[in-house]
Amino acid sequence: MNSIVSEVIAYVNDSDTVPASLASAHDAIGRIPLRVVCINLAGWWRRQFLQTSRHPYLSMNPAHDWCSNLLAIVESTPELAAITDISDRRCAFAPSLTAESIAEINEYARDHYNPSLRS
Repeated sequence: MNSIVSEVIAYVNDSDTVPASLASAHDAIGRIPLRVVCINLAGWWRRQFLQTSRHPYLSMNPAHDWCSNLLAIVESTPELAAITDISDRRCAFAPSLTAESIAEINEYARDHYNPSLRS
């Protein structure tokens, strides 16, 4: 499994600690925008039926800041660029990833990203 996945999820769980792989993105866009991007990625990675869905990608809308931030982060983070493919209005897994690799990402995210409801 790719370490960037665990680092993104770790950052969501504790945004006070910035992994080295996300340091340049953190410096460029800041803590809260980076956290929003990471939350969207982690939520996509942990989706139930991710691989069998008719839409196994993360929808993007240029009107939302997090989408342009995601593009900037992917461009500046080679580890993230290696597992994603951004085109038009969506972020998908890179074609080079095997079904097994995607399943590992999904399983890791389901085990380690459990957002709590805020009241």
